[in-house]
Amino acid sequence: MSALARVLEPEAMDTAEEAASYDAMDNRANNAAFVERLFALGARGRMLDLGTGPAHIPLLVCARDGAAHVTALDLAHHMLRVARRNVEAAGLAERVELVAR
Repeated sequence: MSALARVLEPEAMDTAEEAASYDAMDNRANNAAFVERLFALGARGRMLDLGTGPAHIPLLVCARDGAAHVTALDLAHHMLRVARRNVEAAGLAERVELVAR
């Protein structure tokens, strides 16, 4: 049996339109359930969010835990621009660090 060559699909949404569309999607219920589960498993303090997108998860984490700090990484520069706007609008720039990776 021969192995199939794996072709990776591009995952980074790196156009302004893709970032805006993703930010506008209503994922509130899923995001809230994820954050609740995260805390139920004992997450506290300093956290890392890989593929943060528009930073919805870090904002919910910080709203849930006043002592939380989140390092939020994303590959997409346009997505990080949206994330920065969301973080600043929430007044959480000192607790959510956005990193391009």
